[in-house]
Amino acid sequence: MASNSDLDSNENRRARRRRALHEHIYKTASAMFLELGFEATTVEMIADKADVAQATFFNHFPTKTHVLHEMAEGVFLRFHSLIDEQRRRPVSTGQRLLGFADRAALAVERAPELTRRVLLEVLDTVEQGESERRLVLIQNELRELLLDGQRSGDLAESEDADLLAEITLSVIVGTMAKWIHDPGYPLRKRMHDSAAFLGRALTTTAEAEARSRKGTGSAKNTKNTKNTKSTKSTKKKSP
Repeated sequence: MASNSDLDSNENRRARRRRALHEHIYKTASAMFLELGFEATTVEMIADKADVAQATFFNHFPTKTHVLHEMAEGVFLRFHSLIDEQRRRPVSTGQRLLGFADRAALAVERAPELTRRVLLEVLDTVEQGESERRLVLIQNELRELLLDGQRSGDLAESEDADLLAEITLSVIVGTMAKWIHDPGYPLRKRMHDSAAFLGRALTTTAEAEARSRKGTGSAKNTKNTKNTKSTKSTKKKSP
């Protein structure tokens, strides 16, 4: 009779084999999408290339579109890593936003047709609420990037970081949505210009707030100086 440890070991072995096979089919399908295009690649072709039965493919992916869903996860993970990468740079918040926008656009344009299809799938699932959680996570990471700027004095502390992150994400998603539906849309330039505009706007607000604080402080110092002089003058006039 097999012991519990033997049963657990066999179960773990089967799970590892299943994960390895899933990854093999996924990588095969992804490579074929890149090489041949999504529409031109059939499940039969993927199964032949991966050397598995079509039934095995369907055991892991109900349709080839579900491979795109998994590829979308990779897109989100890439965006997460880009934000984290920019947060570690010893530069201004505006430059971090610019760096993120430039790197994101570059990553998207490396495989434009496939990425366009993946992002379209992402936006479709957003409308259904399936990808909302992922976008919220990206928005939260953008919020942390902006909070870094507020803590360093780079951004105005009076601004709502949650709102700024929401605006920033909306600009990114809106720009990519435009590119998805218009292949001739200059994605990299628009992403760069949009991020530059956001950076200037945020910096201008911070500078205005700093000037306001400085002006208030100077006014208080002037008032205190006048009060001191007035007090001294009154004391001199006293008999």
